[in-house]
Amino acid sequence: MTDAINQTLLASVIALLFIWFIYRIKRSVRRLIEKEIFKNFPTVKDTIDNYQRRLEYLKIEMELLEKKIRELKLQAK
Repeated sequence: MTDAINQTLLASVIALLFIWFIYRIKRSVRRLIEKEIFKNFPTVKDTIDNYQRRLEYLKIEMELLEKKIRELKLQAK
């Protein structure tokens, strides 16, 4: 009876190790693919940064225009 239990436990441990090994391979492959995509297409990151800089610039310009409009309204009164 104990031999059957030991064999079952051993098979379970081997199965868990096999599943863990497959999981690790899958994660490392995914990480390699992500790094490769990012390395080959840095323009996506640059484009996002450019849009963010443009948005910041436009926000500043909008604030300046609003300030100028307020000043003109005060001068008109």
